[in-house]
Amino acid sequence: MLKKIFSILLSIAFISANTGYAASNQKRDISHLRVPLTATKRVEKVLNAKQVTIRGNFLTDPDVIEEALAEKSKVNTLIAENKDNVEWMAAREIADLIKSKNAKGEKIVVSFATGGTYEGVYKKLIEITKREGISWQNVVTFNLDEYAWNAYGYNNGYRAQYYDRESYQAFMRDNLFTWLKENAGLQENNIYFMGGLTEYPRKEANDYEDLIMKETDGKGADLQVLGIGVEGHIAFIEARPGMPLKDFLNISTRVEKLSDSTRKANSRFFDNNIDAVPPYAMTQGISTILKAKEILLVATGPAKADAIFKTVINKVTPAVPASVLQIHPNAKIIVDKDAAKNLIELTIQDSRQGAVRTAINPFLLFETGKDRGNLTIDKKTIFIGMGGGDTAGLNDFVANTVERLTKLGYKVIGIRNGFKGLLKGAKLEDNLVELTPRIAASMKGLPSIVLGSCREKLKEEDITKIVDILKPSAGAIFIGGNDHLKNVGQVADEAGKQGIDITVVGVPKSIDNDFMTVMHGFWSAVIAGRQTVARASINPKEGKGLTTAAVFECMGRKSGSLTLELSKGCPSSHVVIVPEKPVTIDDIINASDKGIRNFFVSEGFSLSEADPKLSQLLEAYPVLKTMWEKSRTSPDRDAHGNPKLTGASLFVKGVLEHFCGLKVEKTDLTYQLRGAFLQPDNKGIVFDTFLAGKFAEKAVSLVDTKQSGFAVTYSGEYGDTEG
Repeated sequence: MLKKIFSILLSIAFISANTGYAASNQKRDISHLRVPLTATKRVEKVLNAKQVTIRGNFLTDPDVIEEALAEKSKVNTLIAENKDNVEWMAAREIADLIKSKNAKGEKIVVSFATGGTYEGVYKKLIEITKREGISWQNVVTFNLDEYAWNAYGYNNGYRAQYYDRESYQAFMRDNLFTWLKENAGLQENNIYFMGGLTEYPRKEANDYEDLIMKETDGKGADLQVLGIGVEGHIAFIEARPGMPLKDFLNISTRVEKLSDSTRKANSRFFDNNIDAVPPYAMTQGISTILKAKEILLVATGPAKADAIFKTVINKVTPAVPASVLQIHPNAKIIVDKDAAKNLIELTIQDSRQGAVRTAINPFLLFETGKDRGNLTIDKKTIFIGMGGGDTAGLNDFVANTVERLTKLGYKVIGIRNGFKGLLKGAKLEDNLVELTPRIAASMKGLPSIVLGSCREKLKEEDITKIVDILKPSAGAIFIGGNDHLKNVGQVADEAGKQGIDITVVGVPKSIDNDFMTVMHGFWSAVIAGRQTVARASINPKEGKGLTTAAVFECMGRKSGSLTLELSKGCPSSHVVIVPEKPVTIDDIINASDKGIRNFFVSEGFSLSEADPKLSQLLEAYPVLKTMWEKSRTSPDRDAHGNPKLTGASLFVKGVLEHFCGLKVEKTDLTYQLRGAFLQPDNKGIVFDTFLAGKFAEKAVSLVDTKQSGFAVTYSGEYGDTEG
C-alpha cells in the first residue's frame, strides 16, 4: 500500500566546536554575602488552561505575582505509565544534563533530594552511568535538606539508633555517592552535606546557603532535584497559609519545625514511630531552590495526587510550597498515572455556562465495571483502532476523528488493542467502548495510546473473522505502521472480495519516516531527540573530546531518515550511518582519525560479513561475536517475521574502542522517542497536532464517501502547514 524511502546517504559534516572550562576541585571559601532572589522574566501564556498534560508554562516576577494568581498557572508536567518509567525518565534527565556539561568541559552543580521516591531513580542513574560511561569528575553535589539530629532536645537514644541509617548523608552515600566515587570519578571534596550532628543548626544552615551561592556565583545550582510531600511541601519547607507571597519567595536555607503530617509520613523510615522522627530539620529555602537553572520534581503513587494537582493547577500560594514551581522558567514535573489521577480527572469550569464538569480519565475507559456506552453496531457505526508502536499525536487524531464523525451523524466505537481486541478475549464487548465527543476532548494532548495497540500478524482466518465483526457497521479506520497497514489493506480486500459494504481506511504513523508520505509522530520525535543530542554530543576539539566519542542509536530498520534528522541537533562534527549506505570498519576509523567524535547509527545498519576487520572486532568482543552469529543463524523475530534489531551502536562502539582507543558514551534514542510528547517547533507550531487534524479530515471524508482500501497522505513537508 505504501512504499518505503531509501534515499539517505552517509553524511559527514564538520561544524564549529563549543568552548568550556574544567571544574576546580579546591575547597570553597564561604565568607561572602547572600545573593537575593533574582526576578524572572515575564512571558506570555502559551497553552490553553484546560489542557491536562502541560508542555511549557508561563512565568511572573515577584512584583507581578498577584496578576498571575488570577490565571490557572501550569508547570511542564510529564505523565508516565508507572513508577518504573518515572524513575527511568528522571534518571535520564539527570544523566543527560551531566553528559551535556561534560561535553563542554564544564562543571555541573546538582542539588539532590532523598526519600523513597529517589531510591529507584538513583539505582537507574547508576545503571545509565555504567552503561554509557558517564564521568562524574566535574560534578559538585549539594543536599536538599538534613535532620537536626543533635539539637532541639532530640532524644540521644533515637539518634544513636537511627542516625547512621536514616541521615540524608547516609542515604546519598548508600544509594548513589559511594558507587559514583568508586566507579565514575565523583570527587569527595565535591560532595557537600549539611552537618546533621551540629549543635548549631541555624548557623549550619546559613553557612550552607553561603556555600551554595559561593559555588554557583550566586546563580544557583544547575539542577535542583525535588520530591513533594503529601500536602505539597518541597524540601522541608512547610506550608505557610497567610504569609505574603513575596516573603515566602525570599525564604533562604534555614531551620524548619516539621509538621505532624511530615513526621508521620517519614515515620515509615523510623519503624513507624513518629516520636523517633527528629522534630526539626535544616533545609534549602524557596529562594535557594528557585535560583536553580533547572528544577526536576518527581512523584509517584496516589498519595501524591492531591499535592500534584494543587502544584500544577491551583494558584501560587505559600499554603502549597511546591506551587512556586509555576514561576520558574525551567521547572519540570514527572509523575506516574497514579500521582496524576487528579490532573486526568480535572474539574473544568465553563465560565460561559457557569457549569462545573469533571473531565473523563480516558486511560480508564476499559476498566472493569465502567459503562462502555452504546455498543449497538449498525450502518452508522465506525470502528477505530491502532497497531504498532507509540507516536506523538495519536490521541489527537482519534479525538479529531470522533468529533468529525459525530457531526456527520456517525457513532464511533474504539477498539482496545486494535486487531488483537477484535480477535481475543472472552467477549468482544470487553474490548469495545463508545467514543463520544466528551471522551474525545479528554484525550487531546495526552501521551501514550489511550486505546492501546497490537503487533498482530493476521492469518487468513483472522482476516475473515475481522470482516465478519465489521460487517454490520459502516466500516473502520485503523492507524499503524508499514506492517499493520498491510493487514488493513488485506481486510479491505477481503471485504471487497465478499461484496460486503464496509469502508476500511488506513492512516500512517511511524517515527522511522519509512513511508512515501508524511507521518504521525516523526516530527515530534525529531524535535525531542535533537534536544537530547544537543546535550549529549561531544566537542571534538577540547576537553574529553580528545579521548571520548559519543554514539547515538536511532530507530530505522531500512530507512535512515530519523537518524539523519536527529544528527542535525549535533553542534559538532558528526557521522551518520544508515542502512541504505554500506559502511566499513575502515570508514569509521577514518572518520575518527579526522577528529570526528559523534556517530549516529540506525538500528537497521549492519557491517558486511566480508569486512576484512570484522573478525578482529568479533574476537575482541565475545558478546558482539555471539550477537553476530545469532543474527546470522537464528535471529529473534517479531510477529510479522522481521528480525528484532538490537546492537548496531554496540558494533560502532566496539570499533571506536578497539581500533581507535576511544572511550565511548552511548545514548539510546530508539524506543523513548516513540513516547515523545507533542513538540512545538521554533515557530511555536506543533506539527503533529496540525497533522492529526488533517489526517482526521481526510480519513472521515474517505469513510463518508465509501472509498475503501485507501491510506491517507499529506502532500506537504514536515513542519509545513500549507500542504
